[in-house]
Amino acid sequence: MTSSTELVASTRDLRGTIDAGRAWADEHARMAPEVVRGLREAGVFTMIAPREVGGAEVAFAEGIAVFEELGYSDPSAAWHVANSASLCSAAAGLEADVRDPIFAGEPGPYGFAGVTTVHGEPVAGGYRVSGRAPFMTGVNDAPWALFHGDVHENRAVRKLGGMANTRQFILPASDFTVESTWGAARAMRGTGSDAATVTDAFVPEGLARPVINPAVVIDRPIFRIPVLAHMGPPASAAILVGIARRATDETATRLAARTSGSIIARDRVSFHQRLGEATAAVDVYSAGLQAMAESVRADAQRGELSQAAQARMYATSLWVMDQTRALLSDLLLLMGSAFYASANPVEAGLRDAHAICASLEKWRGLQEGAGRVRLGLDPQLPSF
Repeated sequence: MTSSTELVASTRDLRGTIDAGRAWADEHARMAPEVVRGLREAGVFTMIAPREVGGAEVAFAEGIAVFEELGYSDPSAAWHVANSASLCSAAAGLEADVRDPIFAGEPGPYGFAGVTTVHGEPVAGGYRVSGRAPFMTGVNDAPWALFHGDVHENRAVRKLGGMANTRQFILPASDFTVESTWGAARAMRGTGSDAATVTDAFVPEGLARPVINPAVVIDRPIFRIPVLAHMGPPASAAILVGIARRATDETATRLAARTSGSIIARDRVSFHQRLGEATAAVDVYSAGLQAMAESVRADAQRGELSQAAQARMYATSLWVMDQTRALLSDLLLLMGSAFYASANPVEAGLRDAHAICASLEKWRGLQEGAGRVRLGLDPQLPSF
């Protein structure tokens, strides 16, 4: 088991391996085998998992730092870790007899379908589950996956407290088939987000976790933080900061090497100022996320996470998202023809950053909810 404090260093040690595998991942539309192996050995996929199953239960701030480091090397690798967090977090609500076999084999990555894509028909001891998830990051390497689905009875959605009875159905790889659909993707190709189909698979009651009022088996601070923090805006914002940090480093390196042209970019004072500002901005975004993560951790240690802590978490994360996206576009202007003359990490970073930001737009309402909380109002969102 990798300790929480070792994870950031272990991830940084993999920078060369991950960077070297990025071209393979782009070509094959899935993560390179050596990168999968390295992240497994480092314990990164299970950094949110309970200690009882070999997880690190990483401190929130250190988890944010891991996502930033992975974003620097390859955002697609970071996306695998973020998606794995859903099943790892859910494990804290599972009894040991059904939980432990999930982590007895390869330690991730774990598949995750974030929208309702399957349905479960009640049978003795559990559910018969069928459906198709059109996108599932890392599904080709996943030993287990978590699917969201509604409970159906007599061809109708069963209600629970007036709402759809939605469950997290956890299945081994032997219970779903993978369809190669991600090859045409233009961004985040290394995520290998192919389709996964489940056909009449039996899921025992213990692996069909309700979304509404789920059971709590392990109650420790990291599991009081919403799983959305580990796979949604906060994690994604950290990945974007990593992309931006890589872009500033690459821009500086490439501008310093340019010695042709009527006006040499490295000698322009305006470029010096803009690059200096970009470097400082990345440090500010990183520090802001760390300060937010520390405040959330402290709040979780006291008990259930407060709305105020969640408001700060979501507002900070979405603001950083917007700032890093703008920063990356500015850096491309500094690079000039170096941006489009050949493949480079800045171009790839901008492409992947926009894909990440597009996936986060569905959470934009969290900013409004955060503002309402600051004013002492009800956030009017179930995520709080």
